[in-house]
Amino acid sequence: MFARNRCRTLFGLSLLAVCGLARPALAQTYTEMVGYSFCTTENSSDTCMDGGQPFGALVQGTDGNFYGTTEYGGVNGAAYNSDGPIFGGTVFKITPAGALTTLYNFCSQANCADGQEPQGALVQWTDGNFYGTTYAGGANSSGTVFKITSTGMLTTLYSFCNVNKSSNYCTDGSGPEAGLIQGTDGNFYGTTAYGNTTSSWGGIVFRITPAGALTTLYTFCSQTNCTDGVYPIGGLVQGTDGNFYGTTSQGGANVSNSSVGGTVFKITPTGTLTTLYSFCSLTNCADGEAPTAGLVQGTDGNFYGTTPRTVFKITPAGALKTLSADGGLPYAGLVQGPGGTFYGTTISGGTGTIRYGTVFQISSTGTLNTLYSFCSHTNCTDGAKPYAGVVQGTDGNLYGTTYLGGAYGDDANTGGTVFKITVPALASNTRITATPNPVTMGHSATLQATVTASIGAPTGTIAFSAYGNTFASCTLSAGTCSISASTSGLATGTYPIVATYAATRNYKASASSALNVVVSGLPTSTILTVGTNPLTPPASETLTATVTRSASAGTPTGTVTFSTEGVVLGTGALNGSGVASITASSNGVPAGSYPVTARYNGDEGDAASTSAPVTLTVE
Repeated sequence: MFARNRCRTLFGLSLLAVCGLARPALAQTYTEMVGYSFCTTENSSDTCMDGGQPFGALVQGTDGNFYGTTEYGGVNGAAYNSDGPIFGGTVFKITPAGALTTLYNFCSQANCADGQEPQGALVQWTDGNFYGTTYAGGANSSGTVFKITSTGMLTTLYSFCNVNKSSNYCTDGSGPEAGLIQGTDGNFYGTTAYGNTTSSWGGIVFRITPAGALTTLYTFCSQTNCTDGVYPIGGLVQGTDGNFYGTTSQGGANVSNSSVGGTVFKITPTGTLTTLYSFCSLTNCADGEAPTAGLVQGTDGNFYGTTPRTVFKITPAGALKTLSADGGLPYAGLVQGPGGTFYGTTISGGTGTIRYGTVFQISSTGTLNTLYSFCSHTNCTDGAKPYAGVVQGTDGNLYGTTYLGGAYGDDANTGGTVFKITVPALASNTRITATPNPVTMGHSATLQATVTASIGAPTGTIAFSAYGNTFASCTLSAGTCSISASTSGLATGTYPIVATYAATRNYKASASSALNVVVSGLPTSTILTVGTNPLTPPASETLTATVTRSASAGTPTGTVTFSTEGVVLGTGALNGSGVASITASSNGVPAGSYPVTARYNGDEGDAASTSAPVTLTVE
């Protein structure tokens, strides 16, 4: 199979017709840095020995490095065999600092039996190895599935068009353009652009084990007029419901002389396909057509994707909403960004000298901003035409590839770059509340932290502390989280509680102001009794206070102060039964009525309380 001309048309859509206008830039500063320019060396056939024209996205390995492929070049590119030109291609590793290592050169085997033209992204499996596809080459010159170690040892797991290859129908598929995804069952799932039981039209969805056993789950164009879709170019995504979701670049219910259509579909792990949406359902295809990329599921449960003219949201049930119709040819899919936003690329538009693409951010409600415009440097040394999407590294920055440009390429045919866009972390603000406050000793208070930012709802963790000592933590959901904090074992008093948000790759750390949480003692009840009433001087009176806890077991300790009209008559200590008493003399006290109260002064675990006044009469 031969490479398509990606630089001029896309399913008949003129770049000039959909290049789009430059989008407004964000107030934040996003800087682009080219980490590597391909084509540093060329052979006598003008082949880029280190690879050229990276088409697929990068993936960050568990070692922190990035891994990707180039569609062309390598030490075996630009040769010829009986099938025509050998485009080669490479697998590479690149550090975040830009040091590139070529791990494998395709077409290292006779007749490119090991594959050529890798276009999709790699995926790292749980065994630490990477798995991917090539568009062409293999035992049947129709593409492969391969495994490669982080040191460059490649194993071809499957060669497509292994079934019915004599008729060129390739019922097991041919020409996979997208990469693989790993399902929750441990197997890999993917698509091929071609393959059918009766013609080369169609395309398939397949499952393949890590050992290379392939099962065709569905063959497109199985319905009359391909209403189920045809040519799935993008990859799959597994939804939270366990099913797989994807797109076809053509077909569906609305194909016409002026529209190639396209669909969004759902397929179960066993191969039952449901067409969720057919593009060009609106006049002039205002809802988009010809989606070339897969979908991403947002944190809201909906799926997000692109067509050459639009960015869209679609529910798992198939209700589609166009978020942006700004054009610019977004060829790749989206990746989830901070707070429900998404990052993507276009291969046209922007403010660069030749308007050869952008990196953009879009919210789930459709607010779109340009982060960077390619070809902003002379001769497009900063890259041109990012056919692949970006990936957000663990450092919070965006990493990706451009198909053309760079220090050694040009804007039309060769080169390509690996780039990094520095994404400034957003400032965050953390607040804390406590309910109830005050809280009674022995009970619990709900501490809630809320973190906000200028874009999205921050995710991450909150640590709660008092006097600098962390005592609990929680994980944010939609920017908030809470804990139940017990006061058991605490003394009564005031505790300054601080909620601290830990920095993530998208948001800066922040801490709340200290919130004073008051821990009050257990509620008590004090009852005052008197001995003789009325009292004739100079006789003495015994005043007795009984203190009990209102709603819990145990006996309060501490002292009780007896007084009348602000004059302290005396203080007594509670005994083991919660009783305190004093003897007060009436000698010299004028005749009259005196309201006497007993106030329990509280202790470390019990709240103070005051008795109802008892009127003592002195005759």
